[in-house]
Amino acid sequence: MDTDQITQEIERIIEALDMGAKGCAKAMGISVQAFRNKKSQGSHRDKFNEKNLQDLIRYIKEVSSQLLVVSSQFLMTDH
Repeated sequence: MDTDQITQEIERIIEALDMGAKGCAKAMGISVQAFRNKKSQGSHRDKFNEKNLQDLIRYIKEVSSQLLVVSSQFLMTDH
């Protein structure tokens, strides 16, 4: 994947999940400013890379897995 494809995929994911800069930066393990620099279309120096995409996907999978555990526990208890 080239940097344009990586950027498009990251933008597609964060738009679908309505993630803000702070959440995206946390997911990618970068600062909010670094995320904003990478997201900026005018930045030629800072670009999203494959590690950023992998980190974002890994974070989403981890959070989703945690939510599934919590929701399944919630569903198994009597209310």
